[in-house]
Amino acid sequence: MGIRQIHISSGEWSKTPETVRELVKALISIADTPSRFVDQQLDCMLKVQKEMGRERIPKQVAIVTGKLFGRLYKHAVCLKELGWDVLLISSDSGINDSNRVFSKIMVCKDLDKILETCLSVSPQIYHIFTNWEFELPAYLIASGIRPVVYDNYDALNGCIVGRRIDDYPSEKMLALERYSVENADAVTSRDGRMLVSKRKAGLRPKRVAMCLDGSLTQIQADSIRMAKRTDGIHAVYIGNMYEPTSSQPRNFHFQLSRTLANSGIHYHMYPSNMDLYNSYRPLMERFAFENCPNGFVHLHPPVPVNHIVREISQYHFGIDVLTKSVDRVPGDHEFYSMETTEYGIDNKIFDYISAGLYTFVSNARWCRRILERYGLGIRVRSFEEIIHGINAYNYNAFPRIPEVLTTHFWSQRLLDLYDKISVGSFTSDYALSF
Repeated sequence: MGIRQIHISSGEWSKTPETVRELVKALISIADTPSRFVDQQLDCMLKVQKEMGRERIPKQVAIVTGKLFGRLYKHAVCLKELGWDVLLISSDSGINDSNRVFSKIMVCKDLDKILETCLSVSPQIYHIFTNWEFELPAYLIASGIRPVVYDNYDALNGCIVGRRIDDYPSEKMLALERYSVENADAVTSRDGRMLVSKRKAGLRPKRVAMCLDGSLTQIQADSIRMAKRTDGIHAVYIGNMYEPTSSQPRNFHFQLSRTLANSGIHYHMYPSNMDLYNSYRPLMERFAFENCPNGFVHLHPPVPVNHIVREISQYHFGIDVLTKSVDRVPGDHEFYSMETTEYGIDNKIFDYISAGLYTFVSNARWCRRILERYGLGIRVRSFEEIIHGINAYNYNAFPRIPEVLTTHFWSQRLLDLYDKISVGSFTSDYALSF
């Protein structure tokens, strides 16, 4: 069907009913939308190209994120200590930077504003940190800003196997992760899950560098640790507690809290955000009332990332995510049965080390490798083995923190990555040095 041109004189147009005229205007606007969209995209591309031609500021990194979380904050602290200027571009307006880590904090509420803000600065490196949020890195990388390092907090492609709970992560999330990983100038990873993604899902990042979360140095840890509590034995878990639903209301914390409490051991839980705290509070209070001695199960509100190590240092033992290798009860959430656990190194492990907590893990191979090699914890195969480990522990035997496990050590390697990317001479480095 060809294009027909219809000429309407001004007199005829003035006689056209108002509703018809409005309809014609709307149709013209719709027809013109693709053209306007293309113009906007071209304007954005030209602006990015122009701004990327500016001279970069040496030893300055712009960290871009949706929200401030522990891994990001720890490396920002060390980058500043190593003499770098650290900018923060974030959509989180509630950032607590009491330690003045960032020389400038720029809060932006949408992706366009974040890109605009990125273009207003000229750092040596843009480093994007997100946690299961892939729209931001995909958008910025597609815009053409360079050079970009993308921190893939949890690799998903190839790692989550079998049935995905509530279709989560979605196919869109997996596709955006793939795009971000394969198009960033380099990818940093906190554990071995990127290896799984490359092997099982065929992800092809340009460059990959291991960058553990890391712990405080021994001197730093000694300066903030509190005295251990003397009113009994206390174990603690910090971090994600998968949100309960009507079909999956429980996970290992319920059964573990009962086992510990019935053995006279206190169990403390610090969820990673207030939503999880509010979701779990009524469930945990009811469970503890019905199944545990009074006063042994404690669910605490979240603690800011720059205060968590001091807060938990008063306790004696740390609990990592426990998977199906450990005794469980029917109805436990499948989140913890993901294959990823075998290759993951949870950031809480390093917080426990910083706080001086002997730690129990289950089948997480890389976590075991760290803890058992340096005498910082052991693998357990049942809740009863946790009880046995606690009863057999020598409370005066917690070792000093090895340098290779510190954030400072891995941040120095991160700076090597920044410098090599800046001059285009980087090769993948995924070896663990411990």
